[in-house]
Parts: sequence; structure tokens; C-alpha cells
Amino acid sequence: MYTEMDFEIIKSAGTIFYCEETKRYGLGKRGLGVTHPNTWGPVGGNIDMGEEPYETVIREVKEEIGINLDLYRLTKIDYHVHPEGIYTLYIYNVEKEFIPLLLQIDEVSEFKWFRWDDMSNLHPGLQRTLNKREKPL
Repeated sequence: MYTEMDFEIIKSAGTIFYCEETKRYGLGKRGLGVTHPNTWGPVGGNIDMGEEPYETVIREVKEEIGINLDLYRLTKIDYHVHPEGIYTLYIYNVEKEFIPLLLQIDEVSEFKWFRWDDMSNLHPGLQRTLNKREKPL
């Protein structure tokens, strides 16, 4: 008989960005050092021991693209279990589009702003989230 201790469950979290002014979404292109490279998706990573998902997002965004997030502008939009583990997705609203620093190109190799209908080649987890919605986030 198996117990929970027999399995390692990977928990991760990330965020996409939304600019109300332009109605566009900011996504990171996944680098070669992560799963699903060269797909567009959230900026984020694995949750460290004792960390909450929102704390992971704040830490990972700072490490990967040099942006300091305000917790109160971060909104959870999805949570799902997938073959690799558990994922929590957030959206972060910004007033103006920004061009981030790419501090860890093996994780985020590019960053781009997209209109809802122009998003393609998406990370499978983000695609699952968007497929559940009939209208933009």
C-alpha cells in the first residue's frame, strides 16, 4: 500500500500580467532550462517549503524579470492538478505595459504583450486555463 510520503508532489505558481490601458496580456517565453521550453506562459516557479503560492509568485517574478509585485494587485484565477503536480495561477494588473529585465534567460528567455486573440504557442497549463473561459480574463 502506498502512502502520501511515497510520492513527491510538485507545487508551483505563476502569474500572467494584464494592462487595462492596452487590453493586452504580458507573458514570458519559457527558456531552455524549464519544462515546455519556447512556449508562452506565466512567470513563476516551484513553491519552496513553507511558502504560500502568492509568495512564490512575488519571489519568482523578482528573480526572473526584476519586477517587485504588490500583493494586493495579485488575483488568483485558477488552481489545478496536472500530471506534474499542483499549479496555482494568478493575474497581475498593471497600469502601463513594461519591458522587464530578463535576469534568468534559462527560465524566461523573452517577454511580450499579447491581445487575447493573438496568444498562441502557449504553455499547456495556461492553455487549459484559457480553454475553460469563454471571454478574456
